[in-house]
Amino acid sequence: MKPNREMETTPSASNSGVVVSVRGSVVDIRFDEHLPPIHSVLRTGAERQIIIEVLAQLDARRVRGIALTPTQGLARGMAVDDTGGPLQAPVGTGILSRMFDVFGNTIGDDTTTLRALIREYLFVSLFRACAESLASENASRLAAMQRADKNIDELLEDLNGTFHRLRQSGIDEELFDVVAGFESLAGP
Repeated sequence: MKPNREMETTPSASNSGVVVSVRGSVVDIRFDEHLPPIHSVLRTGAERQIIIEVLAQLDARRVRGIALTPTQGLARGMAVDDTGGPLQAPVGTGILSRMFDVFGNTIGDDTTTLRALIREYLFVSLFRACAESLASENASRLAAMQRADKNIDELLEDLNGTFHRLRQSGIDEELFDVVAGFESLAGP
């Protein structure tokens, strides 16, 4: 992917640095003159194709940046140029209804953009419909479970009441039998 040349900021001739370390897409760079500010764009590589954005100033001479493009071929000791500014995006009526990457390069043509937007719209619409369907199903299940829980509580109360009544009637019958037996033994 070639960066948009219209967006390029001319490098600061007096501010060049050297790559100190590369760990994946994290790059530490030493500057002898002055440190570039945070969010500045740095360029390195054989054709200045590797773009790095400054994330932190580590000390008075070193900055840490994140590579925004692949770091293949990047090694310690390579020269780095400070562009003197942050990433910039084009503005104006000429870019309406166009999609851009982070470097300001156009992505696809009008037809591709429209297809991508329609595809995303359909995906979001289907996702929303599925999410609403699942939410309503879960809400109805929850309501049914709450009703069942209430019914179980009522049935449990009724069964407990019936059990206590039957138990009490059994106790009463045994007491009447005992009293009747005692009276019959006591005689006339």
